[in-house]
Amino acid sequence: MSRDVDISIVIPNLHSPMVGHVLEALRHQDYDMRRVEVLVVGLDRHGLVIEDELVRFVSTGSPTPPARARNLGIAESRGEILIFLDADCVPAADWLRSLVSVPTRIENLGAASGAMALVAYPFWTLCDQLSSFHEHLTVRKPGFRRNLASFSLLVPRPIIAQVGSFDESFTDAAGEDLDLTVRIAGAGYRLYFAPGAVVTHRPTRSALRHLWRHAFSSGYNSIRVRLQYARWYDMPGWARSRWAWRLLSPGIASVRASQVLVGNRSLWRYLYTWPWVFLAKTAWCFGAARRLAEDMT
Repeated sequence: MSRDVDISIVIPNLHSPMVGHVLEALRHQDYDMRRVEVLVVGLDRHGLVIEDELVRFVSTGSPTPPARARNLGIAESRGEILIFLDADCVPAADWLRSLVSVPTRIENLGAASGAMALVAYPFWTLCDQLSSFHEHLTVRKPGFRRNLASFSLLVPRPIIAQVGSFDESFTDAAGEDLDLTVRIAGAGYRLYFAPGAVVTHRPTRSALRHLWRHAFSSGYNSIRVRLQYARWYDMPGWARSRWAWRLLSPGIASVRASQVLVGNRSLWRYLYTWPWVFLAKTAWCFGAARRLAEDMT
């Protein structure tokens, strides 16, 4: 007999070497897990996904983009509270308790996101977090947001039923969370950032090329969302020009890198990463320009 489930945690996985640590952390949450299910959706060539009463593996048979994997998890899940967790984000012991407390405190909640603990080593992981996830770090204050990230994201099932699930036309791990949460906000619901629900991000980005590639992909996918919802993001008219993104990239990257590191006193100790955050922001601009160039062909 299947047990009753209130909360479904969906983890898209493409051979992550960290997914075993993620599952182990979930098994040791400071929370009653008897009405929680964990669905790992994707592929696991390392054999790290051990099924039990808590964990179920849903194989996709072939590499599947995160948006598609999350949607498959939604279809397979039973809980009224859906939580999306990345396969390289290890949750703290009180992560689940902190995250599921948000709907009880916030009226008209559409989605809630947890936060990343900033890690100083390895160096390229630090640079990646500062450049790509600076808005989602634990040093940020709790409060309402214009969009949220899906590395640690709670969405009530009725909200998904109303606004739709992840857009599967996003084939990289970027953009689909912005699209979903903007749609949720556009439907009149509130988005809340809860820095008390902490995960430690352990990606496999160990070189400069990985930093560039991730930022480039983020720009390539994010510009699509930002222009689709141009009024929501207050996008200027020049943002539709690929040449503007290329020519203005040094200035844009310089301003954004400075805003990240200089604009937050708690991050001043990492000022030595400024050149690499600047480079990542430049890659973001080039990714945006590439997307716009392809849209014109």
